Amino acid sequence: MENNKQISSKGVFISLVKSIDAYNWLLKDHHRRVTAFAYQLGSEYGLGAKRLAKLVIAASIHDIGAIYVAERDQLTKMDVDDPEPHQINGARILRGIKPLEGVRRIIRRHHVRYEDMLTGQVNPADICEECWFLHLADRIDIGTLMFADDSDPHGRIRETIRPRFGRDFLPELAGTFERAANSEEFWRNADQTAYQELLLSAVDTELADMGPADLESYALLFGRIVDHKSHWTLTHSRSVGFVAERIGELMNLPGETRSKLRIAGYLHDIGKIAVPAEILEKPSPLDRTEYSTMQTHALFSSLILSGNDDLADIGRWAGNHHERRDRSGYPMKIGEDRFETEMDIIAYADIFTALLEARPYRASLDKDEAMDILRELSPLKLSKEVFSVVSAHFDDLATLLEESEPFGTEENVPGAFARGDTARYL
Repeated sequence: MENNKQISSKGVFISLVKSIDAYNWLLKDHHRRVTAFAYQLGSEYGLGAKRLAKLVIAASIHDIGAIYVAERDQLTKMDVDDPEPHQINGARILRGIKPLEGVRRIIRRHHVRYEDMLTGQVNPADICEECWFLHLADRIDIGTLMFADDSDPHGRIRETIRPRFGRDFLPELAGTFERAANSEEFWRNADQTAYQELLLSAVDTELADMGPADLESYALLFGRIVDHKSHWTLTHSRSVGFVAERIGELMNLPGETRSKLRIAGYLHDIGKIAVPAEILEKPSPLDRTEYSTMQTHALFSSLILSGNDDLADIGRWAGNHHERRDRSGYPMKIGEDRFETEMDIIAYADIFTALLEARPYRASLDKDEAMDILRELSPLKLSKEVFSVVSAHFDDLATLLEESEPFGTEENVPGAFARGDTARYL
């Protein structure tokens, strides 16, 4: 990236991790509490700084692969019947992010059971020591939810956890658990605001070499987290980034602006972390309540991205990708006087990409159909200048989508496109 040395990649990474936890509709604040429990267990046991740092980062994002209501219901039980899908999906999301390869290995086995290792169902070589701490911390937090209304919730959790050492949990951690859980501070710390400092320290230790150039990799990672919520949009965020950057290039915008547009594209839908996958994947039209829920993603994107000063421009452009110049958009209905060309670019890139992608409720559109819809946006809703660029270079922009694997590998959904479906993505 050009001229972005002022952007703190570490700060952005921490901001996005915290926001994912705060807005995750599956288990709100679960990652934060599990991180606190895991760190304290690791400290009590005597893990070194590097391993504690890796454990903290893994705990902060360990359930990123869980996307369905059924998975949430499973994860909130003490015994998870089949943890493999969300463990595999979480590891897949992190694939290719080299600084997080160690974290990826922990997430892949964070529900490892001691008995499964003894019986050969899991290869001991595939298990990081940190997995045992994360699994124990995870189940402790589920206990806090299960026994929240009990007269002695901490006692009930201890009674539930103790018999599981040697079956679910590593036997060597039994003493560590007893010492930690007998302290009221252990439980209080799970709800303390020191989480940011804990995460910052871990990033400083484990990701010490993270620099400005890593910002794009981490932005792409968080875009991938959202895209994995629906197999229909596995590369949507990446494609929007490519298209937005290319439009900026065709408009002769500065290199730094083009780089920020690409990152804004990666992050524009991050608010969908708050939208259930069942709505994202619904094969029929959304009802009024579902549509309102879908619309909240734009507000959450704006809130998440406004939490870090380094993302000011990126957050503004990405968070407003559903706004329109005639105030017909959402969530804030801003008008012409607050619009920037970069907002138009992200909006057009998002719509352009969505129209050419197959979705659960329609097949991908051909060029003429897509152009008819794009033409309706100019000049009242979005910039005529940006539309002219998209229109003149439609085929060039479409080739960028083909470069985003696995775009184009899924068969289109049968069924004709109905004009009434435009509200789903405009």
